[in-house]
Amino acid sequence: MTNYYIVPLATKISVKVARLALVATFTLAITSCKTAISPPVPDSKPTPAITVDSQQIEEWLEAAYRAFTNADMVNPPGLNASTYYEKVLTADPGNIEAQRGIGKIAEFFMEKAADAISKHYWATARSMLDTAYLVNPTQPGIQTMKQQIKLLSSAEVHEFKFDPQKMQSRDGITAKILQDIGKLARLPKTRVFVRASDDRVGRWMFQQLNKSKGGGIIRGEIQIGRPPMVRILELQSH
Repeated sequence: MTNYYIVPLATKISVKVARLALVATFTLAITSCKTAISPPVPDSKPTPAITVDSQQIEEWLEAAYRAFTNADMVNPPGLNASTYYEKVLTADPGNIEAQRGIGKIAEFFMEKAADAISKHYWATARSMLDTAYLVNPTQPGIQTMKQQIKLLSSAEVHEFKFDPQKMQSRDGITAKILQDIGKLARLPKTRVFVRASDDRVGRWMFQQLNKSKGGGIIRGEIQIGRPPMVRILELQSH
């Protein structure tokens, strides 16, 4: 639970400055133009003007900033950054800070989805992207990541795990096994992931994979963790 306190004016001003620093500065170019005035339509009722309470908007923006910095992006219900930014946009659709805030929240969940993809946690990746879409359906990159998940999750998976001590000592048998695995890694439409205790060992594993016969260089991703492993995804043709 987050505790809120009444703060002096100077603190409120500093919060506002920090809040504005969260979003990029936008310059609005306004072009003046002349428009012909149409005659009034008989019996037509004028659209009532929407009165925006600037003080209320300011309070929502400050509440959104606090929720964002506490990582309360979509929860708790009604008291999260997304809800506060949506309230602002309902009252003031052109509010740049709220628009940028919504985009930042969507980016937050897309980064979580990318992390899940790297670990091959497909259900989590889909869930994070679905949340990003609910926050901002027009967020760039969401559909591309969904296609990536669809492609990778349907791939045939080949996993090769190794004894940590033998991998650390880089013995000849381990090197030979990695060279044999390299033949599979050279097949068309494959993605290679190496898990190692540190980057140095991961690079050595890729060096052994590349000693297998064939042209080109086997490239892939090094993930730090245990036990050491080579995972090859053989992508399916669609």
